[in-house]
Parts: sequence; C-alpha cells; structure tokens
Amino acid sequence: TNPRPAPNPWLLPNMDQAIGRINRALEQGERIGIFGDYDTDGVTSSAILTLALRAASGGSQPTRVRLPYRAEGYGLSVVGVEDLANAGIQLLIAVDCGSKDHDAVAVAREHGLDVIIIDHHRIIEAPPADAIVVSAQLDPDSAYQGMSASGLAYLTAVAMAQSGLDAGDGLGVEPRSLLDLAMIGLVGDVSPLVGVNRSLVRDG
Repeated sequence: TNPRPAPNPWLLPNMDQAIGRINRALEQGERIGIFGDYDTDGVTSSAILTLALRAASGGSQPTRVRLPYRAEGYGLSVVGVEDLANAGIQLLIAVDCGSKDHDAVAVAREHGLDVIIIDHHRIIEAPPADAIVVSAQLDPDSAYQGMSASGLAYLTAVAMAQSGLDAGDGLGVEPRSLLDLAMIGLVGDVSPLVGVNRSLVRDG
C-alpha cells in the first residue's frame, strides 16, 4: 500500500526536458554517464539514477558512473568529463554538482555529449546554457528548495516512471524501492525534515 501520493516531479524546472532526453537515450541505446560527488548525497543520488536507468532498460542500458577523487575537489571536473567521453558516453548526467561548472560543461559539449544537470546547490550566477538544468533553485517558490540531490534524483526516477518507464518497481509505478537511498542522502546532507523531505525520509 502507498500511504501518500507520489511527489510531483514535474514541478521542478526543466524536468520535462530532462526526461525527454533520457527517454530518447534509452530508445536509441545511447551510453549514459553519471557524474556524482563523493559525499553521501552524491553517492546515493548517483546510485538512484543508475538503478532507475538500468531498470528502465531491462538491464541492457550501458550506464557508467564516475565519482571524483577527493583531489579533484567538488564539482563536475574536466578530467571526469574527459574520462566519460573517452568511454564513449553520449549523455552525461551530473548530479549533486554541475550548476556552476561552465568549463566542464563546455568540454563535454566539445566532445559531443549532451548534458543534464540535477543539482540542489544555490545558483547565484546563470547556470551553463548548453545543459538541461533541473534545479529547484531556478524557482524561488518551489516546494523543493530544501531538498538534497538524492531527493531530486528520486523525483527524476518518479518522473521516469510517470512517463511510462520501469524505474525499478514496475511500469509506471513509483520506485519506492529507491526510497532508502533517498533517505540516506537527505539525512546525510542535513536537509530540513519538512514537507516532501519529511515524507521521503519517513517512508525511506
């Protein structure tokens, strides 16, 4: 039983564009690369997206995950982008980072990669124009302002399911099996336990 309705992922700015590009990658069998962060939120959000993408492709989707070495520092790194490009990645999804990493996005585009950014960090300057940026920070009235990347990754998996894919728990079904990972990331990143965050942490 589901004690609550699924959170509405389409309230996030640019989620529709991101899901459209993900669906196209799955349909065409493109190689997808996920670049996360090395903290709890980055690792769990990378895991959520990886599991959802593998489920959506029936396990056939070639998905590669790249977490940065601590020496690389925070953010989407140029060396990380080049590693994924050299591995034949065609769609790069940066999660828990990327919204201020203009140079790395530019390198990705030079290599012919499309880029989706799913990030919760504050956006002070304009994000990379050549990427699809999914961020509550683009909408000052968003109910997801205090959500960490793992929560946003979970919303992305929900959007995948609502677009007709199997994100882990069946075609069109909210992928509640991923809630434990979302909960760990939300708590680890000290997200405020109010609103949707509270529901996800409780259920996770």
